[in-house]
Amino acid sequence: MTNKELLYAASTIWVVIAAVLLGVTCGILGCFMILRRQSLLGDAIGHSVLPGVCLGFLAVGTKSTPALLLGALIAGLLAAALALLISAACRFPLHGLAEPLLRSLTAPLSHANADPG
Repeated sequence: MTNKELLYAASTIWVVIAAVLLGVTCGILGCFMILRRQSLLGDAIGHSVLPGVCLGFLAVGTKSTPALLLGALIAGLLAAALALLISAACRFPLHGLAEPLLRSLTAPLSHANADPG
């Protein structure tokens, strides 16, 4: 396959379109979160999605995209709700909650990954 054929292949076009849409969306949301001083909350949510993907896989047993996305969605929403709830109850700033929240939500993964013997 030549470079010209590769450039105009349907899969290449879809990848470029998806990358542009993702870049624009993340750029806008990132600026909004920085202006609201919630950038570390986004980091904590992003890292807490991984356990949700793992739980989605464990629940179904196969690499089913809807199950993985649903697990990621539930974990991300749980992390955001938990951070906002703790911040409102303790008057603790959101940027200070990112690290403890990240560690508490990813700790089960490290235990599940540990060698039993």
